[in-house]
Amino acid sequence: AVPAEEQSLGPGARYLANKVREKTVPGLDAVQLALSSFVRAEQIQHQGMPPLLASVYHLIERGQSAKYRIALDRIGSSSMAVRFAASGPWPPYAFGNWDNP
Repeated sequence: AVPAEEQSLGPGARYLANKVREKTVPGLDAVQLALSSFVRAEQIQHQGMPPLLASVYHLIERGQSAKYRIALDRIGSSSMAVRFAASGPWPPYAFGNWDNP
């Protein structure tokens, strides 16, 4: 369903608004800002099943996971608008371009 504020937009503008919405998770911007020096790429998969809002995948440089975790611990999810937990490191499969063979 198209949000009411986007119904008057043309198809291209709706597409772009949807792309922005796909990259946005309410309350996550402070976490993203704090980790921005580590993150080389980010993928967000919206879940839509409260309390899980999204899965956020961060691609970081090899060897930086300990520093990334320390930065994440400093942020602390208890004082944030969202709670978060880290897992991994995992292979960078979430960053593959599967659309173009």
